[in-house]
Amino acid sequence: RTAIKQKQPPVRVPAGKFVGLSLLRAFDLAVTNSAMRYLNYPAKTLIKSCRVVFTMIIGVLIRNKRYKIRDYAAVCTLVVGLVIFLHADSTTDAVFHPKGVLLLLVSLTCDGTLNNWSEQMMEEYQL
Repeated sequence: RTAIKQKQPPVRVPAGKFVGLSLLRAFDLAVTNSAMRYLNYPAKTLIKSCRVVFTMIIGVLIRNKRYKIRDYAAVCTLVVGLVIFLHADSTTDAVFHPKGVLLLLVSLTCDGTLNNWSEQMMEEYQL
């Protein structure tokens, strides 16, 4: 006996949500590119690699997400490594300016918001 699969109606996500995600992503890219005037590429890459920190913080604050202790330990290890590398980078002749770090912090906040917002949309609309 074969089961007949019924077609389910397509999920309708409001276009405004996609527009919002797109605008936030565009702003994120613009801020990241602006930071490149103040930082060298390795520093930018190291800082942006901490995206998970911002995703977790925003997830906890806004979505009340819970993470395991080992997840927090992994993030702390990542941050310690980042601090060590950035300290070494800031003592060389590399381009390293606090404005660049601030711009990347804004960008990382956008990243964390994007990740949580898109995850919420997927859950809400069963995507």
